[in-house]
Amino acid sequence: MADYTCTVAPDITAKCKAWERNDGDGLEAADAVALADRLQTEIDTGRAVRYAQVRASELEALPKVP
Repeated sequence: MADYTCTVAPDITAKCKAWERNDGDGLEAADAVALADRLQTEIDTGRAVRYAQVRASELEALPKVP
């Protein structure tokens, strides 16, 4: 989710450097709302689902390593 978020909203997500951690780094309220709006647009247009489908296919194609 963090990778997708940073891909579709780099202008907003650049304000936060720790997307893979929970250490207190985050967005201010206005940026959080802007990010939520951007993500809702991604969902509404179907781009989020398409991204998830492609990503699942990519992961499935990876070699099976124990």
